Amino acid sequence: MQAPLKQSPLYHVLNGVGATIGPHHGWNTALSIAAPDAEAAAIADGVCIADASWLGKLELKGRHEDLASLTIDGGKAWKLAHGHYFIACEPEQTGSIAQSLAGQAEAQESESAGNARCTHVIDVTSAYAGIVVAGPSSRDVLQRLTAPDVSHAALADGSCLSAKVAGIHARVIRDDLGDALAYWLFVGAEYAAYAWEAIIHAGRPFGIAPVGCEALMQARKGGT
Repeated sequence: MQAPLKQSPLYHVLNGVGATIGPHHGWNTALSIAAPDAEAAAIADGVCIADASWLGKLELKGRHEDLASLTIDGGKAWKLAHGHYFIACEPEQTGSIAQSLAGQAEAQESESAGNARCTHVIDVTSAYAGIVVAGPSSRDVLQRLTAPDVSHAALADGSCLSAKVAGIHARVIRDDLGDALAYWLFVGAEYAAYAWEAIIHAGRPFGIAPVGCEALMQARKGGT
């Protein structure tokens, strides 16, 4: 039997803006909201907001330096703090990545007899909602909501920070979509709707537009 679809914590918000809801990597989320050309234009020329809660999310925690040497095949990892990493991947890969990391850590620990180590890989997919803010004006929108500097010099592509966004704790990851500037915000699932509305409010002066995950995937492949 096929596993039931998981429902995005933003499902009701997306439904309320007339999104076309459908399955995406095992989740019910917005496939599209406006016409494909309009969504592509929002990413390429303005600013858009999209649900990315469907992404697989893992946390890697440990007490030793060797965490950085572990190989993550199929996902992307960002260092949040010493011995603390956040990993995003396709949801189908969370199990295999977690198993691989646990196996590598166990092998390292067995090679270091007498050196107490402890590594944990935790699946936090359902605990965090993901929201993407992308497009040339995305930095201006995000800067209205958070105190830390999110300029290119302070937060380059591939980097991350932990900060309060609209008053709630968030992991802010800069991971551009092809040529389009993009920030991926991960917040507690219970704050998803609030964070979405706060971003929409901050983005109104810039013409922010909601888009579906299909537009994000197209932009990721350089389709913008």
